[in-house]
Amino acid sequence: MFKDGITEEIQTAYNASLERLQSKDKITVNDLRREIQSVLHLMGDAHTSTYNSYPNDAYLKAIPQKYSQGYDITSINGDTVKVIYENAKPYYCYETEDWINIDLGSLATLDFLGYSEPFTYKWSDGENVIEETYNASDFVSWDEFDEIRNEYYTQSEPKDFVYYDIDEQKSLAILTLTQCVYNQTYIDCVKSMFEEVKEKNIKNVAVDLRGNGGGSSMVGNEFIKYLPIDSYYDGSYDWRWGFLEFHSSPRISNNQYANLLFDGNVYILTDYDSFSAAKDFAMLIQDNRLGKVVGEPPANAVNGYGEVTYFFLPNTGLFVQISTKKWYRIDSTNTDEYVMPDYPCNSNDCFDKLYEVINTEK
Repeated sequence: MFKDGITEEIQTAYNASLERLQSKDKITVNDLRREIQSVLHLMGDAHTSTYNSYPNDAYLKAIPQKYSQGYDITSINGDTVKVIYENAKPYYCYETEDWINIDLGSLATLDFLGYSEPFTYKWSDGENVIEETYNASDFVSWDEFDEIRNEYYTQSEPKDFVYYDIDEQKSLAILTLTQCVYNQTYIDCVKSMFEEVKEKNIKNVAVDLRGNGGGSSMVGNEFIKYLPIDSYYDGSYDWRWGFLEFHSSPRISNNQYANLLFDGNVYILTDYDSFSAAKDFAMLIQDNRLGKVVGEPPANAVNGYGEVTYFFLPNTGLFVQISTKKWYRIDSTNTDEYVMPDYPCNSNDCFDKLYEVINTEK
C-alpha cells in the first residue's frame, strides 16, 4: 500500500495521533492502542491491526450463567450494543462492518472503548430485562472464566476442524471446514469424502465455510485436484519483503487425483464470518466457473491485503499483525468488491437454499 510513500490521509492521521499522545502527561496502553488503531482503520485492511495482550485480560464471570439462561447484553453504562459498535468503528480494522466483533465481557476491551467501572449491564431474554452493576473484581482470568463456563455448558466431544457428511437421499456430500488448515488431516478427510462420493455416486458436493476465519489458501488448491480440469487460475499478488517485491503467476496446472475425479455440482457456503483464505476458497471456485456460492458475502474484499507478519510490542504487551501481500481478484472482469453469492440468503438458511437449488438443478 505504501511502496510509493505514505498517503497524505494516513500521514495527517498519524501526525494528529502523535500530537494527542505528546499532549498527555500519562499514556496508558489503550491510549496508545486507540491512536494506533485510528490510523490503521483508514487503511481498510482487516488483516492489519493491533490486539490486546489476551493472557493478561480479565472476563466478566457472570456471562456464562446469563447466556445459559437465554440472556444477551443489550447495553453497557447506558449505551446500547448498537451504539457501542457504532462508536467503536473508528478504532477497528475491517473491510466490511460485519467483521467487527467486540468482546463485551473483556475488561481490556471495555477500557479500550472508554468504559470504566462501575459497569452497569442490561440483559434481556426477549421478554425480561435485568440490570446489574459490576466492578473490576467481577472479572476473572481466562482459566477461571473457562471453569465457570464449564459449570453451565456440557462440553461435547469437539469435532475436528474438518469433517464430512453424506446424504444419499439428496445425493449430497457436505465438507465442513471450520479453519483453513492445510495438513495431513485435511488431505485425508477430503480424500475419504471423494472416495465415498465415487462409491455412492453422489452428484453434489458442498463445502461449508461459514464462520471460517481463514488460514492457508492451499485448502482450496487441494480440493480442486478432485475436479476434472487440467489447469485453473489462482489469485495473483504482489508480495513485498522490505525493498524487494515478488509477483505471482496465476495459471496453475492441476495435479489431479485421476481415479477420484468428481464431475457433479460444487457449492460453497459462506457467511459474513468467512474470512481471508475462506474467502479465497469461495473466489477460487466461483471465478474459475467450477461451482456456485450460497449464503452471504465473505468478510473481506477480493482486491485486498493479507499474508500477515506478526510481532509483539514488549513495552505495551500489544500484538500486531501487518499485511505483506496485495491480492487481486482471479476474474479481473468481475468488478464486484466482494465474492457475491450466486444464491444469496441468510447464513442460517444456507441449507434450505442449497436443497432448493439442488432440486431445481436436477
